[in-house]
Order: sequence, then C-alpha cells, then structure tokens
Amino acid sequence: MGHKPVDTDRLWPSFYIFMISKTMDKKLTRIRFRDAAIEQQFERDGYIVLKNFADAAMVDRMRAVFEAYYVPPTEKMVCWNSAVNVGEDEKKQISAELLKLLTPQLRQHIDSYMDHFGYFLTKPADETATNLAIHRDASAVDEKQFEYLIFWMPLVDINKETGYLYLMPGSNRLFEYELPFGVSWPYKHLDSELQKYAVKLDLKAGDAAIFSGKTLHGSYANMSGAPRPVVCCGLVDPATELMYYYYDREKNNVEAYTVSPDFFLQSDFSHPKEKYPLRFSFEYQPPKLTGRDISDFYKKNWSLYKGHYGMLDRIRKRYFSFV
Repeated sequence: MGHKPVDTDRLWPSFYIFMISKTMDKKLTRIRFRDAAIEQQFERDGYIVLKNFADAAMVDRMRAVFEAYYVPPTEKMVCWNSAVNVGEDEKKQISAELLKLLTPQLRQHIDSYMDHFGYFLTKPADETATNLAIHRDASAVDEKQFEYLIFWMPLVDINKETGYLYLMPGSNRLFEYELPFGVSWPYKHLDSELQKYAVKLDLKAGDAAIFSGKTLHGSYANMSGAPRPVVCCGLVDPATELMYYYYDREKNNVEAYTVSPDFFLQSDFSHPKEKYPLRFSFEYQPPKLTGRDISDFYKKNWSLYKGHYGMLDRIRKRYFSFV
C-alpha cells in the first residue's frame, strides 16, 4: 500500500501553535501592574480594564485638548489620528499635554514605564461610518525580548451607537510574529472566524483598556452622529528599545531599526538606512493559519472565555459555534 502524502501546509500551523504552547510561559520585559490580580489577568488575557481610571474633571480637560485641535475631516476615513492627521508641531504639543495628564494616574497602576507618545484616535461623525476590522498593531519593539502595550481610554461612553471596542483574549500568544509598519494585516481573510472569539468591552468615559500590541482588536462603526474621541499612548518598560520595522517590498524583507520615543510623531517613514542603527533583518513570511488552527487554539484555551459568558452560552459557543 502507498503512503498518504503529507499536507505540509497543514502541518506548519500545527507546528507553529505547538511552539507557541512551549513558549507561553516566557516572560517578556514589559510594564508590570502594581495590583497582583490585574497583573495575573493581563498574563492570562493579554489585556485588562481599569474602571474609573480618569475622573470627570480629567476627562473634561482631555476633551478640551481634543476640541482645540480636532477639525472634522473633509474626506472619509475610518479613524482620525492626531499622530498622523495634524502638523508635526501640533502632534508633539498634543502628546505633551496628554502625557502630562496621564502620567500621574498611570504611575498609580504601573511600577515604572518610559514616556512614549500620546495621541487621539477618533472615529468621525460620518453617515457612512465603517468598522475597524480585527487586527494587531505594527511591531514597535524587539518582540522576542520586549512587549509593547497600548493604553486606550474613551472620552465618551462606548456603546452600540458609538461603536464597541472588542478584543480576542489570549490572541497575543497565538499571533506571535512581527508586523512591519504600514503593511496590511495578513489575516483579513479570517475575519469571520476571528470574530467568533471577540469580546466587547463595556467602557464608560474615563475607563481604560490596556492591551498588548499583539492582542487582536477592532471596533464597530460610530453611528452616534458625533465624533468618538479616544486617548491612546504606548506603554513600555524603561529598558525597552523602540524600533521601526521597515518593509522593503521589492526584497520582501524587513529591517528593524532602533529609534527614539517620539519617532512616530514625525512624518518621514522612508527607508531609514544611515539614519538609525540597524538591529536585525529577516524575510517577511507570516505563518500560514486557517480557521481550524484558530479554533484548535481556543479549544485548548477555553478558560480564557469562562468569565465572559454564562454557562449555556459557553456550551453553545464551544461546541456549536467555535468549530
């Protein structure tokens, strides 16, 4: 009898997930939370929520900064980003004002961190508003050593009308690969499969979500008829080297350069050769994953969802939806 041929495309994702399971306990250098329960939750889920992070007065001060700089876009865009859509001097001024307000509050929850940059991420009031599809953010550190965290705090209540933020618990341990700056996320074709595992966050103005840059997330359309401003900033341990992952399309190669904390507030993202020190490079080849691979990962890590659904919903989702 002949041997059945081996499906190498199918073996690769399984091997990839196996290797992740072997390294899930690896401790990357990142900020650490003072509260042990919150620290444990972040280790498990790849995100945490801090209720009432900012009081009403702080939210009002941040809204005043937002209104001083925000000009409704004349063209359609999914998100208005103050780190992109204003001039360089204004970007730096916005960042400085936000960090001045955020830093004292952050230090109540975090042992130590390096100031990076602050910015507004805003869904405009738009009759043709769209969802921000599920994705991970571009790499900004050496992800074999460090972990980059994102602070996300709305200045209005987040609900069905304004567009929920959603995340996939534990996905930072599945999607462990470097994503160059300005490159489309390579798993758009799996969006419907990934959505099965999304958890909507119930956030009021002043509540904060903090999640790994590798944690998959997205948000629904803003249908409220008013802008939906969110304050964001990067959070890294002081020992972290910040990096710019430049993608050379002709060579299909990624080059990682060490950059300063305010690098992403400037507008020149051309080839950084001879401008910044090159740390390493590699061929860009994201792992091949299928819907089944994602399902297998979450079946093995179902405990990630036990706090998000009632028992009947857990049974229905585990055995009938997550297949």
